[in-house]
Amino acid sequence: MPGLAVDAKGGVHMVYAENVTTTGIRNGDIKYVNSDDCRKGSKVDRCSWNAPITINLDTTNRDQFMPTVHVSNITSSSAPMGVIYVTALDRRNDPANVTWQVWSYTCSPGASLSSSGSCRSADEWSNMLVSDDTIDNHDQNFIGDYNGITHTKTKEAYVVWVDDRQFDAPGNKGFDIYGDWSKR
Repeated sequence: MPGLAVDAKGGVHMVYAENVTTTGIRNGDIKYVNSDDCRKGSKVDRCSWNAPITINLDTTNRDQFMPTVHVSNITSSSAPMGVIYVTALDRRNDPANVTWQVWSYTCSPGASLSSSGSCRSADEWSNMLVSDDTIDNHDQNFIGDYNGITHTKTKEAYVVWVDDRQFDAPGNKGFDIYGDWSKR
C-alpha cells in the first residue's frame, strides 16, 4: 500500500514497498518517488514522476515494508525546504528475515551538496533506528497496518505503530499501539 504526502509548494511525495526477487531471494525495499508538477487543476494521471529510488540504505537482502510518509514544512538552515520523514518496518538486522524493527528514513530537500538536493538520489537519504525493540510476529500472518508519523516545530518525528510483542502476556492475545520519536 503506498503512502502519500504533499509539501507546502504542492509537491507530491509517494513511498511504497517493492518486492524484488533476484536469484531466488526475496528483497522488499522501500521506494520513493515525487512529482513537482501536480498542481491544483491538473489531473493526477498527468503528474510527472521521477524514477523510483530505494531509500532503505542497508546492504542486505532482507525485507522492508509498510511505509508511511510525512512532510514537515518547517525550515531551518540545515533543512531549507523542510524534511521528508518515512517510517517503515524493517528486517535488516535479522539474518532469518523474520523479526522486524521500526526504522526512519529522512531527507531534507535543498540541503544536499552531493546531488540535486531534491531527494531523488539515495545519497541524500539517511536511515535511523526508531525503536530498539525487535518484534517477532508469533507465526501470525497479519502484522497490522496502522502506522503513522507526524512532527513538531523542533523537527522531531513522532511515530506510532501496532505490534504484538505482548502476545504471550496473560490476557493479551492481540496487538497494542506503540510509539517513539526521533530528532533529526
